Amino acid sequence: MIKTNNNKNSADIPDRKELEEELRIAKEVAEKDNANTGFILRNIVENLPQYVYWKDKKGVYLGGNKRSLELVNLTSIKDLIGKTDYDFGWDETRVKKLKEVDNLILETGISSVAEDPIPVNGVMKILLTSKTPMRDSDGNRIGVLGISADITDRKKMEEELRVAKEAAEAANHAKTEFIA
Repeated sequence: MIKTNNNKNSADIPDRKELEEELRIAKEVAEKDNANTGFILRNIVENLPQYVYWKDKKGVYLGGNKRSLELVNLTSIKDLIGKTDYDFGWDETRVKKLKEVDNLILETGISSVAEDPIPVNGVMKILLTSKTPMRDSDGNRIGVLGISADITDRKKMEEELRVAKEAAEAANHAKTEFIA
């Protein structure tokens, strides 16, 4: 009498070729998923309404989205790659401040959020800029990622509200004095 282990026979055990084929298929699916994920992430970044860009440790631009190109009057990402903040005609004070912030982020690993006035086509814009260190797979800081949103209109409305509030307070004070 032949005994089988747990009522299993040799037909239930996949052979090596079947396992290798399943592994090959699993790897193909994973590669496609990775490619799709990369495409999807690039598409998301490319179409964000914010200005997105990234630089290496030396301040050299490695990439950005369409919106970031508008900020510096470029039409192709190829024109942005390899440039530094010195290449955009900004005054020395602005470039120095940008470099100081980037260096601080790289040294400390701490992100930064700040308002950033910037000339765009002869008009001063105010951006709310978040910068954070980019890291490699080992966690080493390898550059800076920046994301900026145009808050010019919001800042203008805040100023208009401040002026209106002061006018209302002055009118209220004048009314109080008149009644007294």
